[in-house]
Amino acid sequence: MAVIIRKLQEEDIDGICFLWDEFAKVREEQTRSRILNDDAADYFFGYATGLLQRKDTLTLVADDGGEVVGYLIVQKQRRPPIYRHTRVGYVSDAFVAKTHRRQGILRKFIAEVHTWANNEGISALDVQIFNSNATAIEIYRTMGFHDYRLLLRHELDADPPSG
Repeated sequence: MAVIIRKLQEEDIDGICFLWDEFAKVREEQTRSRILNDDAADYFFGYATGLLQRKDTLTLVADDGGEVVGYLIVQKQRRPPIYRHTRVGYVSDAFVAKTHRRQGILRKFIAEVHTWANNEGISALDVQIFNSNATAIEIYRTMGFHDYRLLLRHELDADPPSG
């Protein structure tokens, strides 16, 4: 049976939460640090449930015979009118189960996002990827994404930097 790309439905919530948990583990492995709070999975469940009603977000799932094997969340964002692209789609999450990688699912997701973005007047798509995820970076580049900006982080724990 072929994998079908479709919009999120209520019965998909547990499936994307399961995949999100896998995605969270991958993120922490790639950053070699603990980036999520202990209650992150509970928060994501509430967030995922809310996605069903959001008008500013498109959530897609990859369905293989009733099993959710991938998901993508893209949100509308507005930029100030000083920028050429004032309506941007931000891909906040995209994950495909290991068992279903290299089957073109992300490419199918992005094709659906293009259709949605065109209908919504969105003229650019952004995605952030951890530097250590060379595979994802290369995949997005093959789909026309390019380096745009660099996000640097300084975590404020206890003491400010000296000097």
